[in-house]
Amino acid sequence: MTHTHEHLTPRPEMVALAKNCIPTINELLPDLIIRQDILDAYIKHDRRDFLPERYWDQAYADVGIAIPERGTALTQPSLVLIMLHVLNPQPVLTVGVIGTGMGEVTMILQDLGMEVYSKEYNQLLANETAQRLKTLGDQHMHLSVGDGLEGFPEAGITFDRIIATAAGSKISRILMDQLKKEKGEKSILVMPVGDYDPVEERIDATLAIVTGTGSITFMHHVGFQPLMSSRSGGWTYDSTRNILVPSHTLQRNSNPIRQARQRLLRRSL
Repeated sequence: MTHTHEHLTPRPEMVALAKNCIPTINELLPDLIIRQDILDAYIKHDRRDFLPERYWDQAYADVGIAIPERGTALTQPSLVLIMLHVLNPQPVLTVGVIGTGMGEVTMILQDLGMEVYSKEYNQLLANETAQRLKTLGDQHMHLSVGDGLEGFPEAGITFDRIIATAAGSKISRILMDQLKKEKGEKSILVMPVGDYDPVEERIDATLAIVTGTGSITFMHHVGFQPLMSSRSGGWTYDSTRNILVPSHTLQRNSNPIRQARQRLLRRSL
C-alpha cells in the first residue's frame, strides 16, 4: 500500500523537510541557493507517495532510504535538490532519467514542465512505478525498461538534459553522445561517478556535470547507490570474487543486476 493522492496544498511535513535540507546544502555548497520552482516541485508530492508504507516513518528526514525488496532506494532529499538545481531544468526541454526507481525525480521533472524520458532496468519495479506515476498525474512521460547506460536510442532524439539517479564507475560516453551539441545549446548531463566503498556498501561519488560541448565540472563527494549496468561506466557484481567491479573490467554474467541489488541495497544511502 502506498499513499498516492496528490495534495493541492503541500503537506507541512514536506515544507519542513525542504527547510531542513538547507543546512546540508549550505555545508556542501555554501554559495548555492536552490531555485524556488524546484523547491515548489519537490514539496508538491508527499515523499510517502514514493515509498512502501513500512518506510513512511523515515519519509520526512533528510536521509536516503534503501528499499531492498524493490531493489532500489530513495535518494537523500538535499542531494536530489542539488542535482536538480545543477541540471537546470526548463519547461518544454527534453530530459532523460537514468534509473526511474520509485519515480520521484521523474515526477518532479514533469512537474517542472519538461518532456521526460525515463528508463528502469528492473521490469517489476518499472511496472509498479508506472502505475504510481499514472496515479500521481503522468502527462509528459515516456517510460521504458532496459539498461540505463544504453541511454534512449529508441527515442531517436538527442537530449537537452540527462540525469543519472545512481552512481557509475565513470562518465558514460554513450550518454554524453546523446546530449544535444548544436552551437549555442547548453545541454547538460548530471551523473554521480566514483569508487565503491565495501564497508558502507555504496559509491563514494563525485557529482559530474557535463555539457554537450564536452566541458566537465566535478562537485563534492556524496554517497549513492551503484548504477548497475553491463555497459562501460556502470557496475557489475563479480560473483567469483564476491565484490562489485566496474563493468568494463568484467565480462557479462548471467544476471549481475539481480545479484548486486540483493546484496548492496540493504541500508540507507
